[in-house]
Amino acid sequence: MLTSLKFSIIDRGVSAIIRRRDFTLLMIPWLLAALLCLPAQVLGNVVSEQPSEWHVESLDDGIQTSTQTVEGSPYKAARHVVEIDAGVNKVLMAFGDGSSCVAWLVVCKQSRIIERISESEYVGYAVIDMPWPVSNRDLVFRSTVDRKALGGAVELTQVAEPLSHPPTKLVRMVSRATYLIEPLDGNRSRLTYTIHTDPGGNLSSAMVNAKVHINTRRDVSALVKHLQDG
Repeated sequence: MLTSLKFSIIDRGVSAIIRRRDFTLLMIPWLLAALLCLPAQVLGNVVSEQPSEWHVESLDDGIQTSTQTVEGSPYKAARHVVEIDAGVNKVLMAFGDGSSCVAWLVVCKQSRIIERISESEYVGYAVIDMPWPVSNRDLVFRSTVDRKALGGAVELTQVAEPLSHPPTKLVRMVSRATYLIEPLDGNRSRLTYTIHTDPGGNLSSAMVNAKVHINTRRDVSALVKHLQDG
């Protein structure tokens, strides 16, 4: 009788466990449906973050500076918009032909053409002077000038091609920069400069993101001054 009672208790326990397991299995679809209805902020890293809108960081000296997070990258992009008292062609000429560093780009330590493809396209190599204690970087890029058919705008694009030149002792960075130069009334134009850079090495994204809009804005300010003085 004791044996029978023991198996009876075990049977009831097993049945209860099975009932609980069946209930849990039935609840799984409902739980999944509830999770899918939760906002991304609640799920945290489960739902990938969508690219953000441009966030205005400053509006000084007529230069509107913004940053944006980039999906899949820990580094932010920067954008600068400024109106310049110079025509489209004069602004474009300030970027030079790639054979040497331009006067206004203070971070450029060395620049040369690796391959001239056409009058409006070349593959270039540049050495970037980084502030101490960060070591200098180098950059291999394809530069293309696209003259828009309508409106007279010109777009200069420089896209990294890190494998187009043998490695050096320097850390090779990767960057994409776009300069859209649009004509305004008279000899004036609007420059929209957008850049996203991965500096390579072991630099923290927090340190880079804190400075990216400041350093690139400095370049725009130097370009504007160069055009005014010239």
